[in-house]
Amino acid sequence: MSTSLLVLKVVGPPLAQGLLAAFDVKSKVANAVIPKTMGTVSRDLLKLEADGFSKSPEVTKIAQQMANDIRPLFKGRDRQVTINSRDAILLGLAQTLISAGLTQAGLADMNFDAATLEQHLIEVNPGVDRDFSAAEQAIYKQTIAMVSRRLIEAAPAVEGYEQAKTAEMLQRLEALARELGLERALAIQAEDAFVERYRKVVGDELDRLEVFGLPRMDRLTSQQSLSMAYVTLSASGIVDNDDEESATKVLKAGHHDIDGELPDREQRRVLSQVDEAICDCRRLMIRGGAGAGKSTLMQWLAVRAASQSFKGKLINWNVKIPFFVRLRSLIGDEFPPPEKFPALIAKNIAAQMPKGWVHKYLDRGQALVLIDGVDELPRQAREDFFEALKDLVRDFPYATYVVTSRPSGLKTAEGDVWQAWEDWLGTHDFKNLMLEPMTPTKVEAFVTQWHKALGDSPLDLEQNLEQTAQKLIRQLRQRPELQRLASTPLLCAMICALHRERLETLPSARLQLYQECIDMLLNRRDVGREISLDETYQVGLNETQKLELLRSLALKFMRLNLSSLEVDRVDNHFQLELKNTSLPETVTGRQIRELFVDRAALLREPVVGQIDFAHRTFQEYLAAEAILRDDCLEELLQKTSDDQWREAIIAAAGLARPRECERLLEFLIAHGNNNPEDCQFLHLLAVACLETAVTVPPKTRASVLASAKLLMPPKDDDEVAMVVRAGNEVVPLLIYNAAYSVEEASNCIEALIRIGTRSAMETLAEYAKATFESDQFRVGQALGQGWNVFDRDIYLSQVLSHANYLFLSQTQVSSLSPLSVLTQLSYLFLFRIQMKDLSPLSALTQLSSLFLFQMQVSDLSPLSVLTQLSNLFLSQGQVSDLSPLSTLMQLSNLTLDQTQVSDLSPLSTLTQLGHLSLDQTQVSDLSPLSTLMQLGHLSLNQTQVSDLSPLSTLMQLSNLTLDQTQVSDLSPLSSLVQLKTLSLSQTQVSDLSPLSTLAQLSELYLDQTQVIDLSPLSTLAQLSNLSLDQTQVSDLSPLSTLAQLSFLSLDQTQVIDLSPLSTLAQLSELHLSQTQVSDLSPLKHLEHLRIFTDDKKKAKQWMAEGRNVLLREWGA
Repeated sequence: MSTSLLVLKVVGPPLAQGLLAAFDVKSKVANAVIPKTMGTVSRDLLKLEADGFSKSPEVTKIAQQMANDIRPLFKGRDRQVTINSRDAILLGLAQTLISAGLTQAGLADMNFDAATLEQHLIEVNPGVDRDFSAAEQAIYKQTIAMVSRRLIEAAPAVEGYEQAKTAEMLQRLEALARELGLERALAIQAEDAFVERYRKVVGDELDRLEVFGLPRMDRLTSQQSLSMAYVTLSASGIVDNDDEESATKVLKAGHHDIDGELPDREQRRVLSQVDEAICDCRRLMIRGGAGAGKSTLMQWLAVRAASQSFKGKLINWNVKIPFFVRLRSLIGDEFPPPEKFPALIAKNIAAQMPKGWVHKYLDRGQALVLIDGVDELPRQAREDFFEALKDLVRDFPYATYVVTSRPSGLKTAEGDVWQAWEDWLGTHDFKNLMLEPMTPTKVEAFVTQWHKALGDSPLDLEQNLEQTAQKLIRQLRQRPELQRLASTPLLCAMICALHRERLETLPSARLQLYQECIDMLLNRRDVGREISLDETYQVGLNETQKLELLRSLALKFMRLNLSSLEVDRVDNHFQLELKNTSLPETVTGRQIRELFVDRAALLREPVVGQIDFAHRTFQEYLAAEAILRDDCLEELLQKTSDDQWREAIIAAAGLARPRECERLLEFLIAHGNNNPEDCQFLHLLAVACLETAVTVPPKTRASVLASAKLLMPPKDDDEVAMVVRAGNEVVPLLIYNAAYSVEEASNCIEALIRIGTRSAMETLAEYAKATFESDQFRVGQALGQGWNVFDRDIYLSQVLSHANYLFLSQTQVSSLSPLSVLTQLSYLFLFRIQMKDLSPLSALTQLSSLFLFQMQVSDLSPLSVLTQLSNLFLSQGQVSDLSPLSTLMQLSNLTLDQTQVSDLSPLSTLTQLGHLSLDQTQVSDLSPLSTLMQLGHLSLNQTQVSDLSPLSTLMQLSNLTLDQTQVSDLSPLSSLVQLKTLSLSQTQVSDLSPLSTLAQLSELYLDQTQVIDLSPLSTLAQLSNLSLDQTQVSDLSPLSTLAQLSFLSLDQTQVIDLSPLSTLAQLSELHLSQTQVSDLSPLKHLEHLRIFTDDKKKAKQWMAEGRNVLLREWGA
């Protein structure tokens, strides 16, 4: 019998609901989601009354009988099972029932045999009891046996349950199973008393966000709740979204000018909300510049996980236990082993942690390991950390890892890519994200949220916070230079604090902003606000004395390459420095430290016993001041190759006297010229110094810019950020060059947009006009980032009016109307834009490719006039009527995934159609496709298709995917001799005989089918990829002749003997998770073979035998 959800009759969910209700299990899924889902299915799909299944007397009776059967398992003198343990077992049982594919026909196939059903239920949800104790596992298996017997006895009572065949139904049932799995995991965790204590401490410790300009003594007002104040940032990352990947493939399939490989990882980047970007990832590398919000994001993730308050796409993260590692607090120490993770935040309760507690959650895949600040480690320490991280990921592959760094922290001393690091990230499936500068819309949202989070503090009665926020927003709109300055959360928070504190003109330069913020923190109007000062705080310190003490500490931190220091060492430092002041001898270093921590808030104690600056930026700025005041420019020059000093050096360029600044810049150029290995880093540093340098002799400036010209174009995000800092001065260096590659041009475009001046915008026009040999859409994506940066009308008329490609996302577009003037566009990509009306697009008569990702479009009428359209991609829309497409005779590529389409008749005239994707639609009748003789690629995953006869005449068909359909008979495919790729996973296919004639077939996927006999495959000499996961296959003998076979997946099959594979010299990848295979000796001569398994014991044994084994989680 198939384990596929495709053959589910909707008896599983109501049985699951009834069982949970009988035991009064507090399940949100059972109490709300299942009834809602079943009610909708009943009304919309099965035409039965809304409560038909959830209240069916037959099913209710069966569920009650099952409950009575298994209730004794949880009672008795020898079996005292806690409520949470019982609930976890029952939720696991409910998840299995929903996932099991229970049908009347299926039960008949089993000859109504309870033992066969029991085995099926165990196999369909194999990992469900992985986290149970031995006793819980035993009880779970007994419940399966009892439920199987009862269901076989009651089989006649469920005869009336019809089969659910829609993709919508399948998605809902799969979602139900996932949500029950989450509830089961949470029920298991509820048995662990330490989990709750640890979660609470982490939440209390980390749910704080420092507010610049508020007295720290009153915690109600000095620290906002991070949960309230956090504004979701945008991140650019590598596209791994199925829709976008498909779109790229479609685009390439239809245009000779972009043939070849898919764009590389760096070229397929897209901007999205950071929470959306991370939701499906287990391993993340997040990069961002100073103040970009890396640490705040990590803190927010930890707090959300601790409070189990993730929502939307991140809801499954609520099961994760957060472990927050600030690398700056570990400088001088080794990276801690897992058992020491809790003490980094929850020091006071860590000693009460049960033995093996952290390892248990790491092994279960329920640990969220947050590692913040690789760049804050000294360079040699980064190498040591890298080794520790590799070991951690190897030993605990199922945990979720998030690592952050400034881009410069992941480069070599010469400023080159740290290749070993990047290679390891790539081979271990880390997703790379870059936190992007905040757009004007994000800045305004940040300002609004920042003021809202202050609440109704008594200290703010004199200000209307909403009005204050609006005043600042008006200033930002009126002053472009201030808007650009507010591009990171740190700088934006400073601007908010200064504006709120002073309500006067705000600075337009970064160093001036730092200076005024420090001044505000050191000299706030406590007395004017009638805040009494404790006697222990020294009110006799003047501003100069405060600054000198802080500068000296900042310089000490920088010289030691530290971001934090023990309390007693800070106290001793201040004690020594006090000897150089005129303060009374009774003043102690401890008092000074407490003053800066509790009153000025420039220092913090983030971890008990450790002191750091409120932000590293303050440390770097004050250290730069200190080194110049001490006349130690030579020391600064010696640090120019150390990336830890980069920001301090840039600050020093703006703080130095003219002659010192000139000397610094000349040294950077000369030292770079004399040291080729450091040249790139040093010359870019000189360029960045132009941002802050006030007076630079023309000759020196020219020398810097001449050196910079040789470095153009910037080659990565870090170099883009360095170039941007020089502002308008580098715009002439970023002009279009016909020799630039797409990636180089895109980096220049990004730099010009971030510079944001009028001359930068004018320079972009040449890039818009340019054409590239391949991947032109990458340039269109880069140009789209300027949509909200420049004046919209001017940008449209002067830049975008020359572009052929344009990519816009949800973070940019609020209306499609402005697009109507871009009549020259050939390619338009609209990503996650919540627009329904496509009317403005009717004017774009030159469009050849239109991509509408996740838009709520229902009416395609405006597209009927786009007669040049050859590529149309629609995803997750409400489209059902395809009539407007019948006139688009040039259409060669069409994707309509996850739409409401059912009638394909309008497509019958589109004789140029070569690529058609209809995944997750309501399509069942393929007759209209029988005339499409050019069709080469057809995808029908998760549709209602069962009859393949109309495809028998499509002789050009080379790629056909039919996963999760009702297909069983493959006879119509026997004539498709050009077929190279065929996917039939989760179908009712059992007989492969019709495939024996497909001599060109190279890829075949048969996961979760009824296939047992592989004999028909023995003639497929070109077969290179074969997947047989979760089938009843046991005999591999027919594969022994497949000399080209390189990939074979046998996860969860009945295979034991691998000897038939011994002749397959090309075999390079073999998957053996959850099989009975133990003997690999027949394959010992296959030197290049990699073996994947989820069994740690087998992996260890096979590695000891010298095999190349990779451990992976089942289903990953």
